[in-house]
Parts: sequence; structure tokens; C-alpha cells
Amino acid sequence: METGGVSTRTFPYTVKPTWWLSNRNYFIFMLRELSPVFMALFLFTFVQIPVHLLRHPEDWTVCTDYFKRPGVIAFNIVALLFSLLHAITWFQAATTVLPVKLMGKPFPPKAPPPAAAMAGNIGMMVAIAAGIIVVLVKP
Repeated sequence: METGGVSTRTFPYTVKPTWWLSNRNYFIFMLRELSPVFMALFLFTFVQIPVHLLRHPEDWTVCTDYFKRPGVIAFNIVALLFSLLHAITWFQAATTVLPVKLMGKPFPPKAPPPAAAMAGNIGMMVAIAAGIIVVLVKP
């Protein structure tokens, strides 16, 4: 049925708001979609510390005491877990989402198994992080 060019037909079925809870893959997908919220809140809080210390250097102990609070520690652990979930699920999907082509042909010619590709990605992430730590924490 149409009225003035606008369809008034209703959708044939309804979806419960908890539809994603019944399937593990959908549940992990929804957690992954929620993860940037926690990472953004963590980064917002973390970036505020240097800004505050530039204005009030005498508040160093106030800032360190803030991060020692049980609620802040718990939130940081949750944010860390969400960021790990986000990274691992990205590494799992990276070989499918970003296929590498060299001169128009897939590279490598035979794609590695997803577990090997994920292990390689995580290995590179750990190596880069270790390199950054070595550069920043010189004796």
C-alpha cells in the first residue's frame, strides 16, 4: 500500500534487542564494536594527566594517587581487555579483509592458515612494541 509515494508496509518480523546474545560469533562482534568506547574513555583520561601536569606540576602525587584507586585500576583492566579483544579480532580478520597483492597477484601465492597469519601479526606487534620500549627506556 502506498500513499503519496511513501510505502506504509511494515517489516514482516521483529527482532529482539538481545538477538546477538544467542550466538557466540555475534556476541564477540558486538563486544568488539563496544571496545572503542572503553579505549576512547581510557585515552581521554590518560591524555588529561599531562595536560593537567603542565598547568599544575605540583599535583604529581594527586595524579598518581588517582591511578591507584581500585575503580580506576578495574576500569583500566577492562579497557586493556577490550583493546586486546579488538586487536586479536582484527588480526584474525586481517588476512581476509586486507589481501595483499603484488603485481596484481595474491601475495603470498598460497595464503597461510588464519592461525599462522594471526600469530605472525601478533609477533610483529610484540616485536614493534619491544623495539619502542627499548628506544624509550634507555639506561
